[in-house]
Amino acid sequence: MKRQAAKDAIICSDVGDHIYWFYKRFVCEEQQTFLCANMAGMGFGLPAAIACQFARPHKQVIALTGDGGFGMVGMEFTTAVHNRLAITVILFNDGKLKNIMKEQEGYGYPEYRVSFPNPNFAEFANSAGGLGIRVSNPKELDDALREALNSSQPSQVKLGGYPPKSDARTA
Repeated sequence: MKRQAAKDAIICSDVGDHIYWFYKRFVCEEQQTFLCANMAGMGFGLPAAIACQFARPHKQVIALTGDGGFGMVGMEFTTAVHNRLAITVILFNDGKLKNIMKEQEGYGYPEYRVSFPNPNFAEFANSAGGLGIRVSNPKELDDALREALNSSQPSQVKLGGYPPKSDARTA
């Protein structure tokens, strides 16, 4: 994402396992980041990106979210489509609430109710009128991000997970 994101992009993120990797690997230059860390607000990334795009229509706005957070507020993607907001959602899809799982493990409890099936999020984005791209091979990631970030419509890049890898790309 660092190679494709604008130097003055606005990046909004949900809490979750993906955020650890983002803040370890993405060194912000002039980018602004927004994270709802108070009380671990899952589902913050997408609505925050929509609000930021309304407030700063000429900025590149990116939402980082896991499938848990997106599952809570994903229908707001249709709000972005309806309002022609060119946000890009980067969706980390592993079918699990990993932070909750780690807490369970940390307390010595067995994994309980943190796994779930997901729909094809790329197909959802396309059916909503946006651009949906599913990436299952890391070699496809740069091109997928470039396409999404350069799109004039709301876009979503779904990384890994469900559905099975045979459905490698929907556009």
